Amino acid sequence: MANHFRAGVPESPSVFMSITNNGDGTFREIGASNFNTGDVVRIEYLIGAITYGFYALCIDGGADIFSFDKNIYKGVPASFNAVGGLFKTTEYFPEDIFKIDVDIQQGSYSKQYIKYSSSISYKLILPNNRRNLYGPDTIGELLDYEETTSGYIPQLCYVDECGGAAYGVSFTEETFQIFSNRFKSSIEFNIATR
Repeated sequence: MANHFRAGVPESPSVFMSITNNGDGTFREIGASNFNTGDVVRIEYLIGAITYGFYALCIDGGADIFSFDKNIYKGVPASFNAVGGLFKTTEYFPEDIFKIDVDIQQGSYSKQYIKYSSSISYKLILPNNRRNLYGPDTIGELLDYEETTSGYIPQLCYVDECGGAAYGVSFTEETFQIFSNRFKSSIEFNIATR
């Protein structure tokens, strides 16, 4: 198994799912979802009028068991109904080594430092390695995705098959100095947390 990126659009129409969260970063889909081991699914559910979502990796297609990163996708209910869009994609840019940076910000006031707000954001960072910019299985190919025939711009996800997780990611901005199609740099992606 290898970790890699995928670019695609969650399938529409989505599949209705009845989910039981095991509390350990895995959940079971109750019903006939017909997912295969290795499929990535974008799960969306409502709490009140707010839509929440996360990415999950099917680790056992026969038993409909999925895994997700419970440290990043927090607050997933014990059982709930959701819609799941199969991330129909092609694998791109194999990259086994990555790290996740956590940025915690907290606002407080007065000399008592009374907390009034906080936020946590995550970044998936690829190490400072030499890479080709253009060609097959390169960062250029990964980021050069275009609008599909249906008018949707594909989304990116990173699949950690070894850790049993998938992350919705977004590349922001980077400047690369290219010499003969080669560059050396770390590459950062923001991780979607909803």
